[in-house]
Amino acid sequence: MTANAHYRNALIILPLTLLAVFGLWAYKDFGIASDEPWLRELSIVSLNYVAEALNAPALYTQTAVTLPHLKDYADGDHGVVFEIFVLAIEKILKIDNERELYQLKHLITFLASLGGVVAIYLLAKRRFGDWRYGLLAAAMLVASPRIFGESFYNSKDIIFMACFAMALNSTISFALKKTATSTILHSLITAIAFDMRIAGVVIPAITVFILLVQGVKQPADVRKNCIYGL
Repeated sequence: MTANAHYRNALIILPLTLLAVFGLWAYKDFGIASDEPWLRELSIVSLNYVAEALNAPALYTQTAVTLPHLKDYADGDHGVVFEIFVLAIEKILKIDNERELYQLKHLITFLASLGGVVAIYLLAKRRFGDWRYGLLAAAMLVASPRIFGESFYNSKDIIFMACFAMALNSTISFALKKTATSTILHSLITAIAFDMRIAGVVIPAITVFILLVQGVKQPADVRKNCIYGL
């Protein structure tokens, strides 16, 4: 590896590392957002439904307040994949202190949003063919005070933004090189983004469009594209 490559890698890794370190230092400083208690309740109702469906008592969460069944829950139609993931981590770590529960969620939310920052970097780098544009795009995202602040406690909009960016990234990887790995990752990330917000349906639509264009340009790959597309 040349000296220039070492210098470039350092310039890429250093700011992302500093951002991660700052987040790990600051995540305990944020209070509870107004909708966080409701989202936690939604995650419990949803995971209890899963526990019942799979006959898995270990997944069930007993609360002091009797919660309704998912089919009777007024807000049961909201995407809950991230909230259930956080609740599962909470169960694995056996955390029962309310303050620590929300701090854990803020940490996981920040780490997920950090993944979105990396995805934005990769998207811009690919689009302009220059890592410096990638860093600029990532820096512009982080430099937004509201986006940066909410990346610790907004587990809906910010997490969807991060998932959408990662799903777009996986779309490009899938389009460039169709392998079992790229297909599975793209499908999984797209499913998560779709669950977070209905707008995630844009990702599979883009994927199908790309496959159609590739099929027209390279008719010999139509069969392969159909298999991986499915």
